Amino acid sequence: PKTGFGAPVGDWLRGPLREWAEDLLDEKHLHDQGLFHAQAVRLTWQQHVTGFRNQADLLWSLLMFQAWLRARDDQHPGPGDRNRIPHAVVCP
Repeated sequence: PKTGFGAPVGDWLRGPLREWAEDLLDEKHLHDQGLFHAQAVRLTWQQHVTGFRNQADLLWSLLMFQAWLRARDDQHPGPGDRNRIPHAVVCP
């Protein structure tokens, strides 16, 4: 039987998608959003890019959320509403 294979997301994040990921996971931007612990996200990112620990699954989820949030905000800009989402979605 045929078996599937996983996409090499970890390699992509260290390679061709690194600049895109760096932009979305910018520590100041994360801090200003107040949605995630910016230092914890950056530590996770550094562990991944240095090869210390494969954090691809966690990072991909964070990146998809950040990309969605940016796209949503770009489509519906409003004064003072940038990166504002309902508190039910905010992680402590």
